[in-house]
Amino acid sequence: MRKLAKRFKVSKGFIFNILKKLKETGTIFPRPSGVGRTSSIKLKGEIFIRKLLERQSDLILEEICTEYNI
Repeated sequence: MRKLAKRFKVSKGFIFNILKKLKETGTIFPRPSGVGRTSSIKLKGEIFIRKLLERQSDLILEEICTEYNI
């Protein structure tokens, strides 16, 4: 573990945790978080915004919000 840590310039604890995760899960990739905000714009709103930007691609965010909230 010490050689790996030195080779990759990380702590021994990091190597220990990676190897432990590999042994337990079979992968070193992070688990998906599953958390986050849900979109406040539904499909209908997304379509509206896309069409708006197709017509006026130079709108700033404030203008898009104003149009969306009308």
